[in-house]
Amino acid sequence: MKKKNQARILAQSVYLSIKDKPAKQAEEIVENFLNYLKQKHLVNLAPNILNHLEQLYFEGHNIVATEILSKYDLSQKEIKEISELIENKTASQIKIKQGKDDRLIGGAIIRYKDKIIDLSLKNQLNSLTKQLNT
Repeated sequence: MKKKNQARILAQSVYLSIKDKPAKQAEEIVENFLNYLKQKHLVNLAPNILNHLEQLYFEGHNIVATEILSKYDLSQKEIKEISELIENKTASQIKIKQGKDDRLIGGAIIRYKDKIIDLSLKNQLNSLTKQLNT
């Protein structure tokens, strides 16, 4: 079994096991799961398992993970505007992860679901160049 599929299957198993359980019972299940990972020498899968668990949680709670990449930190106002834009497009709650990309000159790139909104200065300049050349 490939490690990526194994991580996904393990994440689904633990997610379904703890879903709708009281906190105390969920903690015991997670503790047993972590012991299982140690015994089977699968601790190296933990980062992938956590990523899959986050995806499952987001899907189950109508949350859209949104990544915003920019050269510099965005202001709270800019983040709020982007958040509202994505919330309106998806009719979902938004969980924003902000990152820096030094390759960007300015602007931002927004990723959510399988979509990319490229608001980077480079993309805007390329679009302007195409318009001028036609």
